[in-house]
Amino acid sequence: MRHLTQILATALAFSACSMQFDSWDHYIDGPLWDASQAVAREDGLYVTLPRSGGLVRLDPAGKGVGYRSIDIGEGRAVRLSGSPDGASLIAFIDRYRCDVGDDSAPVFQDECDEDDLVVETELNVIRDGNSVGSVAIDGPYNRLAYARNGRFGIAYLDFEDEDLKLTGVVNLNAVIAIDIEEGTATPISVGFAADHVLFVEDDELGATQAVVLSRNSVAVIDLLANPPQREVTFPLTLDPDVTVVPVGVELTPDGRYALISVEDSSDLYAIDLISQSINIVELSSSPADMIVDAKAERTVLVFDRRASVDVLEHEYFDIESYTLDEAMDSIVAGDGFSLLWSQSGAHDVYRLN
Repeated sequence: MRHLTQILATALAFSACSMQFDSWDHYIDGPLWDASQAVAREDGLYVTLPRSGGLVRLDPAGKGVGYRSIDIGEGRAVRLSGSPDGASLIAFIDRYRCDVGDDSAPVFQDECDEDDLVVETELNVIRDGNSVGSVAIDGPYNRLAYARNGRFGIAYLDFEDEDLKLTGVVNLNAVIAIDIEEGTATPISVGFAADHVLFVEDDELGATQAVVLSRNSVAVIDLLANPPQREVTFPLTLDPDVTVVPVGVELTPDGRYALISVEDSSDLYAIDLISQSINIVELSSSPADMIVDAKAERTVLVFDRRASVDVLEHEYFDIESYTLDEAMDSIVAGDGFSLLWSQSGAHDVYRLN
C-alpha cells in the first residue's frame, strides 16, 4: 500500500503540471495525465493521457522501469474501470473512422472533419500491462457493473454523467451483457434508462442472473444462456403517466427476492426471481433508505418524514416498526446490526441490533 500511495501521489502531482522543452521550444499546455481516472490494480496504477489519448501503467517503487505505455492501438482511452478480481482493467476506447465515400479507414481524431467523423466504442481488457481481449459495444455506454467474480459485466448509460454524449442512433432501452472471459458482448432490451444492476451469485456457478432496474420496470437476464438473454420483465406500474423512481434496490441473501423501494410511495416491491411473481408489502411511509442485513436475514428501512424504522423479515415479509426520537434517512449495515443516522440536521445516531 505504501508503494501504491507513492505512485498515486506522483500521478496527482504531475496531473497539475504542464511541461516545456526549452531545447525544442515546445510547450504542452494541460495535464500530462488524468489523476481522476487513476485505477489501481495488483501490478500497478493505470492512468490515461489526456493529450494523446494513451494509457500508461505506473509501477510500484522498486519494480519495473517506473512506467509502461500500454498498446491500445489507434484510439483514445476515455474511461477506466477496475474489475473485482483486482487484476483486470477495463478500458473504454474510442476508435475513429472518417466516413468519406468508400474510404472508412481508422484515423486519428484530428484527421477528419467533424461531420465525417465516426466514433466507435470498444472495451479493452488489460491484464499485467497487456491487452488480452477486446469487445466492441454499439453505443456510448459509460458505466459498468460487475459480478463478484469479475466474469460478467453489464454496460449501461449513466445519464447523470455530464460527459455523456449521445450521437447518432443509440438504443436507450438496451444494456450490454459482457462476458469478460469469453470476450463477447450481447445487447439486451430491458427498458428505458437502466440505472441499477444487481447480480444473483451462486457459490459454484458464479453469477447466474442480472437484475436490471429501468424506469418503471425490472428485467431479469439469464447470464448462463448462450448468448445471455432476458428471462422476464416486471412492470412496476401499468399507468404510462406514472414514473416509478427507486430509492433502494437489494437482493435477499439467498438471491431469491429483489426488494425495491420507490420514491413517494409506501409500497415495497418483493420480486420472486424463481416463481417470477411480485409481492407488494405496505411500509410505514415512503422510505428514504434501505439495506439488507445478510446475517440477521432482515431488511431495514428508514424514513425522512417519519421518526421510525421498519424491519422486514424475508420468509413471510412481516414488518416490525420501532419508534425513534428523530427521523433518520441513512443506514449502514454492520455485523448483525445497523447504524441509522440523518443527513438532514438530526442529532442522533442509532445502533439497531
